[in-house]
Amino acid sequence: MKNMTTFFAPCLFVLSAIFCSNTAMAQNWNLLGNAGTNPAIHFIGTTDNQPLLFRVNNQRAGLIDPAKSNAFFGAFSNGTASTGQSNAAFGNYALNSNTTGGNNTAMGRDALRLNTTGGDNTAIGTASLAKNTTGIWNTALGNGALYSSTTSSSNTALGDLALTANLTGGANTGVGEDALRRNTTGAGNTALGENALNFNITGSNNTGLGRSTSIVNFSNATAIGYTATANANNKIRLGNATITSLESQVNLTVTSDRRFKKDFREDVSGLDFIMRLRPVTYHYDIHALNDFYGVTERIRADASKGSEKQKDVAKELADLDASARAAEQVRYTGFVAQEVEEAAAEVGYDFSGVYKPQNERDNYGLRYAEFTVPIVKAVQEQQLIIEKQGRQIAELQEMVQALLAGTSSEREAEKSSVSAPFALSPNPSTGAITLTFVLRNDATVNISIFDPSGRLMLSEPLGLLAAGSNHHNLDLQKLPNGTYFVYMVLDGHPISKQVVLSR
Repeated sequence: MKNMTTFFAPCLFVLSAIFCSNTAMAQNWNLLGNAGTNPAIHFIGTTDNQPLLFRVNNQRAGLIDPAKSNAFFGAFSNGTASTGQSNAAFGNYALNSNTTGGNNTAMGRDALRLNTTGGDNTAIGTASLAKNTTGIWNTALGNGALYSSTTSSSNTALGDLALTANLTGGANTGVGEDALRRNTTGAGNTALGENALNFNITGSNNTGLGRSTSIVNFSNATAIGYTATANANNKIRLGNATITSLESQVNLTVTSDRRFKKDFREDVSGLDFIMRLRPVTYHYDIHALNDFYGVTERIRADASKGSEKQKDVAKELADLDASARAAEQVRYTGFVAQEVEEAAAEVGYDFSGVYKPQNERDNYGLRYAEFTVPIVKAVQEQQLIIEKQGRQIAELQEMVQALLAGTSSEREAEKSSVSAPFALSPNPSTGAITLTFVLRNDATVNISIFDPSGRLMLSEPLGLLAAGSNHHNLDLQKLPNGTYFVYMVLDGHPISKQVVLSR
């Protein structure tokens, strides 16, 4: 019995050690891998209400904190003294300096690295929003997007280096590679497209829709279309210089409501202005326009990004040159803005149809629709002239009939008993003549003087005269010596009398 006890004692010890060893191994993960795991019961984590911390080289490299709704993965991600909540960071140094900022999402190395108290920011991409400290409500997606932004808020950058130089400008939206890339303090800008508004620095409230659209340090300007350039404040540019058709189903409607107009004046210049205009046909120099707008310079700036970009830039410049040459073949009809400006100045007309450059980078333009108003005025003036000429022609016809009937008022009186007496003296005269005539009724009277060939030499309206005897002094001293006919219509009857000027 003693021998049996001596035999079994060591065996029981070995079995106990093996059992205890297996039990201990069941509580650990094998560095070479594990088998037979059950995700329902096997996990890495805690069974108490404490954050789960990860370390690399004994340095904090990750933290899951359900109590603060924080989750971090990456060396030095989120500040060790941070009290901010609802933050998520993935990447080395992501949210590294955060103190109290909350509701931030940072994915990528250095994303939101310097953020301290800023909240409600989203940064996805290497160094996106890297320098933000206190700015809020920013969204950056792309390598270096909003990289330099420090305290600005409400910016949205989507694309490689979009808004990367922005410092304090707020409420900007840049979508596309290099969109608003150089913007620093400009606010309220919207850029959509590769390189859209990428040279703007301080301009605000601008809109660039299309690749390489350009508005440089202006405000409230809009450029729409490939390389479209708005080069002044409060200006909208549709398309680039190679556009040959701007089409719409209906005409452009211009706001014209009496409720929003004031200081009305009827000082529109008509015929005098229109007759000074020089209609011409011409070709556009598209290459000169592209150089003036800086289009080729902006495209060449892309070549600095590497050999692949250089190939793209070379092809783009070649395509642009071909488009420009095609557009230069179109012959247009119109005016020259500088000449229209000069014509308006000559007649003292403040014509709104001329757009004058607002700065050295701006260009002249014409609003052709506004020519309608002076043209209407000119037609109205022409109509008055036509009506006046019609009356003069009628009077001439009556005069001819009177001349055919006789050359004196006495002979006319013989033909019509209703004609009023008409006399002039002296005759011959040196030029100062007194007219005497009788009206049966109140009437408007005009006097016309003709030479023997029927050419009108003088016309003098006497206005409305009362019935009865009337006198009028007629001055013909400026007319050369000769025979003339004095013509009048009295009580509806044309009367003429011959007078001789002799000095």
